[in-house]
Amino acid sequence: MAILPTAIQNKIQQDSVENLNERFYAVEYGDGYSQRASIGVNAKFKTWNIRAYPLTESERTLFKTFWNNHGFVTSWDWIPPGESVTSKWIFISPPAITNIAKVYDLTFEIKQVFEE
Repeated sequence: MAILPTAIQNKIQQDSVENLNERFYAVEYGDGYSQRASIGVNAKFKTWNIRAYPLTESERTLFKTFWNNHGFVTSWDWIPPGESVTSKWIFISPPAITNIAKVYDLTFEIKQVFEE
């Protein structure tokens, strides 16, 4: 299984943001009452808004190759900061790469997925 390249992992900035999410149904009744129920076995999942900086030109090329090999479809393994367990992730937005004097600033958004 593919993993996020170490060169990129080592550049993840502390301003990267983890979001905790849950898929659920909600029904509101006309009398003020409501009910909620989780959807599926793995209803709780995480998303991350990642910023990796500063990247060299070769690290930028490495990431672009990784992106081209995975896109939005193919999952890959990653251990988020502060965690010790590997989980599977997919890209949910295209990466943005900013170039300032050949120093690259990379941002992308990923989502935890559950599959074999």
